[in-house]
Amino acid sequence: MAVVQVRSAQLGDGAGCAEVWHDAGEFFAELNPDRARVPAGTGLVAWFDAACAAADGAEEQLFLVATLDDQVTGLLLGRLHKPTSSAPFQLDRDLGRLRVQVTALAVTKKYRRTGAGTALMEAAQKWALSRGAETIFLETEVNNDLSVPFSRDRMGFEARQVVFRKDLRSGER
Repeated sequence: MAVVQVRSAQLGDGAGCAEVWHDAGEFFAELNPDRARVPAGTGLVAWFDAACAAADGAEEQLFLVATLDDQVTGLLLGRLHKPTSSAPFQLDRDLGRLRVQVTALAVTKKYRRTGAGTALMEAAQKWALSRGAETIFLETEVNNDLSVPFSRDRMGFEARQVVFRKDLRSGER
């Protein structure tokens, strides 16, 4: 049985990342069609290759890929946030701390439940600790039956906020 490997994304990973991203787009477009869409295919590989190159050596950005059998099966994007200068005046204590935000976590449908998501999140937490971060956070849709239990039960995250959204073009109150 092959073992999931996690490493920094590198030039040449664009095609695999594009496949993961496209698969995630299909999942989210079905889950929340009013908010999500399948990304455009044209230029997606080049966009990811450019993102891989930009993240290489960037101290405050994280771009990881999970591989299984030499195939990119998942990806994680993250960002290190420094304490804000106005932290002493803010109500949220986290604004005064080094913290990492996971901005994207996706695993292709074929490789879900293989440990790829867990391995990516564990690597992200290790990266965060190595930079002195005190907290790590992420957002997900409340109706995401994959992500909510994974984040809460598997990875030990606590639901701490609710984000409300309103489409202003709908004309509804």
